Amino acid sequence: MNILKKYLLLPSLLFVWLLPNASAVDGEIGKVLRFENWIYEDSIQTVLLTTTDGGPVPVIKEGSNEQLVFSFDELGTRNDYYQYTYVYCDADWKPTNFEFGIFCQGQMMENIDDFKYSGSVYQRYVHYEKMLPTADMKPKWSGNYILKVFRNFNQDDVVITRRFMVLSTGVRINASIKPATDVKYRYSKQELDVEVDYTEFNIPSPFTDVKLVLTQNNRWDNAIYGLKPQYASNNKLNYNFEDANLFNGGSEFHVFDMRMIRNPTQGIQKKFFDGYIYNCVLFPDENRGYKQYFQYADFNGRRAIASKEGSNPATDADYAYVHFSLPMVEKLDKDVYLFGELTDWQLYPQYKLSWDEERHEYWLKVKQKMGIYNYGFVVLDATTQKPNETTLEGNHMETENDYIVYVYARNQQFGNDALVGMHKLNSASAFNKR
Repeated sequence: MNILKKYLLLPSLLFVWLLPNASAVDGEIGKVLRFENWIYEDSIQTVLLTTTDGGPVPVIKEGSNEQLVFSFDELGTRNDYYQYTYVYCDADWKPTNFEFGIFCQGQMMENIDDFKYSGSVYQRYVHYEKMLPTADMKPKWSGNYILKVFRNFNQDDVVITRRFMVLSTGVRINASIKPATDVKYRYSKQELDVEVDYTEFNIPSPFTDVKLVLTQNNRWDNAIYGLKPQYASNNKLNYNFEDANLFNGGSEFHVFDMRMIRNPTQGIQKKFFDGYIYNCVLFPDENRGYKQYFQYADFNGRRAIASKEGSNPATDADYAYVHFSLPMVEKLDKDVYLFGELTDWQLYPQYKLSWDEERHEYWLKVKQKMGIYNYGFVVLDATTQKPNETTLEGNHMETENDYIVYVYARNQQFGNDALVGMHKLNSASAFNKR
């Protein structure tokens, strides 16, 4: 019998259960709830929230039976008791004050009771997995949601937050990618022009009720918010700017293949066992800030957990220390970080590189699960406090990138931001690549 069954929710619990906290958590545990993709403990690793076919954009259709696959590992040999709930947010990912029962049907939290222990690996872990949403707790509204995971029924003890979206039908979106119209950015930035057609969707005040969000490579740190249409004509909103809709082109991501940790693979210079865990030393990278564009296949900063040394990567894939190095002539006056889906597109402290004065290089050693990885290097911009790829990776208008256009409309009855349109496109089509 599953030991978690004794923690099944009782109906009476719902009468005393508090609404999901929509503000900072600053209790005895001292964790602060963030309304973004975030991991709150170092022992929690490889957090994934994908579509059932492995797609990286966690979106389901309103009123459908579609589900997402949520999984994570906890390093160690003992399982813990986790629950989750949802927080409803506006188009800018700020928490709303709506009663839980208005935007979600069913109970107000559920257990994550599907876990398995790792197989024959050196780094032991417990793998947790949950199909979301369930019939017992299902979003009713379209829009933005935070999946909030916590321990032992204590919502202050939050361990993971993930963003996901529920999409309703409404508007049609036309979008295109091209080199920047502004000549000073022509060779370094990409311009995303958008037209929103709401002919078949009633929007009484399109200039105030419609919100547009643009993302690149499923990142939220450089997402573009707050664009107002240039004009409206024949039930169409036009967002064709020369500056406000520009993204840095970046460069193709670095790649290493760690589907095997005992044999030679792409991007890895040497492998060794230190008596406790395997180590994979990557070939030294280089500062590409002023390099010319070089085309090669990547998957836009993502990772794919996989193993050629076991039958089930979820529990058979081992962890290994991955050694990164970035030789430089001199130390920069900014902090350097590893960056990509492997870091949640966040500047976590554990992914900050250290400077070795003797070797004149930045270096980092960090555990990762077996798979294929993309990554890049960024510096912390002192002004914006955001990652900046320009210094170490450079920007090129030819770089292949994925883009998504999200369109939100204010619900006239409840005042929430409903997600009424989503459009995906890739810059390769603009430059006749791949």
